[in-house]
Amino acid sequence: MTDRSGTDSRHNNLRYTFMRMMPWHREPRTKRGAAPDPTLSVVWGWLFVLSTCSYLVDYFGLHGYLRWSLILLFMVLRLA
Repeated sequence: MTDRSGTDSRHNNLRYTFMRMMPWHREPRTKRGAAPDPTLSVVWGWLFVLSTCSYLVDYFGLHGYLRWSLILLFMVLRLA
């Protein structure tokens, strides 16, 4: 089936449906009226801070029980 422009309308519908599913084709949340959620930024910020602290344990050369307890503490905090 062709429409007035001479193109296949079924092809256009499939292309439109496919493009709507692509994440880069979606409208940002702010354009739809909802404000972005600041919780996500806070969570990523804490993950970054805890990961940095975990790497600093090795950087400062801590050894023994203190090293492993700090590594396990930061690991558990990141999981929470």
